[in-house]
Parts: sequence; C-alpha cells; structure tokens
Amino acid sequence: MNRMVMALAVPVLAIVMVAITLSGPPEPLPAVFLPEDCRRIGVVDRRDRPLVGIEDLEILPSGEVIFTAYNRRYRERPARGIYRISIEEMVYGEPPFAEEIGGIERSVERLYPHGMSIDLQTGRLAFVNRREPDDAEVVWGTLRPNGFDMEGRWSGGGSCRANDVLWRGNDLFVTLDRESCGFSIGDLIPGAATGKLLRVGYGGAETVAEGLEFPNGLVVLDNKLYVAETRGGTLRDMVDGEIIELPGGPDNITRGPVGTIVVAMHPDLTDYWLYTLDFTEGSGTRIMRLDPRRADDRTILFDDPIGKTFKGGTVAAFSRGTMIAGSAYDEGMLMCSQIFQNLPPRPGQENNTG
Repeated sequence: MNRMVMALAVPVLAIVMVAITLSGPPEPLPAVFLPEDCRRIGVVDRRDRPLVGIEDLEILPSGEVIFTAYNRRYRERPARGIYRISIEEMVYGEPPFAEEIGGIERSVERLYPHGMSIDLQTGRLAFVNRREPDDAEVVWGTLRPNGFDMEGRWSGGGSCRANDVLWRGNDLFVTLDRESCGFSIGDLIPGAATGKLLRVGYGGAETVAEGLEFPNGLVVLDNKLYVAETRGGTLRDMVDGEIIELPGGPDNITRGPVGTIVVAMHPDLTDYWLYTLDFTEGSGTRIMRLDPRRADDRTILFDDPIGKTFKGGTVAAFSRGTMIAGSAYDEGMLMCSQIFQNLPPRPGQENNTG
C-alpha cells in the first residue's frame, strides 16, 4: 500500500472507529435457532487438513452439501477447492470428512474458489476463481461421475471483481461487486454504486445491469433473478426492479424451501469491514428466510449480531429443518438443527462457541 493510500485510509479508519464506538452493536433479533440448537462443524479433507474460509455452499435435494473452501487470510494453506459432504457425515463424522471434487484443481492454475453455482438439471458447475487478491476468472463445466470436466472460462474485462455466479437455463450470470481491481476511494465511499451484473459465455461478457451497490449473491425464484446488494442492504428483483429492504448487508443468497430465499447478512457492514482487515476479532452473522412475494413472510433463522458463536457468515442454506452456514473468514461451518438437542457434543466440543 503506497503512502497516498495510507494517508487517505488512516483518517477514514479513525472516523469509522469513532462511529462504531458511538453507535454500539446491533440489537439481536428473535430467531428460530437458539445457541443450543447449533454447533460449529470442523470439516477436514481426507488428508486431515481443516477446511476453512467457506465462502459459498449449496444443499442438494439428496442432502449432500457442496461448498467452496479457501482461507483468504492464509492463502498459503494447501487445503482449498470445491468439496462435497453429506449432512449425516457432518453430524456423526469423527471428524467429518469432505471429499474434494476431482478434476477442478487440474483445470485451473492457482485455485482459490469463491462463489459457485450448480445447475441440478444439467449437472453444470460454475465458480469464481480468485487467483490473486485483485484478479479473478469465471470457470464452468460439467460434473461427471469421474469429476469435473471444464468446458469454458472467462477473464479480463472486469473479471477481477467477479464475486458470484448463477446458472439460469443456458445463461451464466456473474456479479462484479465493484469497478476497480485495486484500492479506489470511488468504490468505497458511502452510496457507491459501481457494481455490475453480466451475462458470460464463450463469446465473452455483456452487461445486463450497472449502477449496483456492491452486487453479491444471486438466485432465481419463480422466473425472477434476484441480486443481493451488500452495501444497499437490499435484494433487487432484476426483472421488475422491485427492491426489498433487509436488516443487514446481504452476502450470498440461496433458494430455500417452498418459494423462499435464504439470505446471509452482515448486521453491521462497518464492523464486518474492520473484521476482514483484522482490526477486530469478530463480526456478526444474521440469517433470514423470506418469501419475496410477501412482505410479511420473513423469519430470522439465526442471529448473532456480535459474532459470539459464528463470525462474519457469508452464506447459508436451509433444508429439511437444518440450516448450514459458512464464513469466508471464520473456521468450519455452523450447523443448526433440533437434532442436536438429543445428541451429546463431540469430545472437547460444546454445542456452540460462545
């Protein structure tokens, strides 16, 4: 970081710290899952290496969990990739082992997977590969019995800020969370709307929408495409233009049961930003399930506004009464289910980390 950037960053940081001290932490909201319903699951690979930095995940109809893993704070750690694990293994494994999806590491150089999307009908998988902190590419292919078969990739033209991907039929949508690849005051000032939504394919990329406030997660529901705008604290319906206000900054979003969306949120974005810079020891996690067609159909599944149990959750999925969450900066996954009320904790592990 050069001297000019430092000169600009220091006073901004000082103002931010004062604002946090004066405002205090967000108020907790009533939630479905209590601390005793949740456990942090320390998943490892077959070489017994902890899988950390779980940025994105999906629960398949079979009950299998597909997730990306790499720790952005410690990029030298070798355990990274896209993995699969059953919910049963997460509950009863000692320790829970996840299988790496073969063929992915051979297909790309410097594998650091970020957001991902799976098309259940075709078996296609797409993901963002953050090769370097300020460089990324989008990779796609098909999941076959013997592993991943890469079919295409896109880089350049702003791909450095690719955040999440989503299959919608034969179209692959990509969010670019901001404009600049490196440090930019224009991207950081409050209200900055420099993000874009793209459609990507073999012929390159085309802009679908721009002027978005840090677009992040994507989901399709009832033929509508929704984008999470982290800094705007909203979900945006890209078909009708409807904006849904949220009690936090949304990160990744997933499809929930019966026409709902599950949103992982940062209750205080400034607190989360400081956490990612290692200025604080933790940041809150708030997870909500909502029906975007009904303003009164909102349920807080889990709420930890100061990160006592799980820090900086970036994704969550909910299926069959079980919620699973991951964090790009915390360790392991958070699993919440009433099944834990009838199970003893693992040796040396309490029901929660609080």
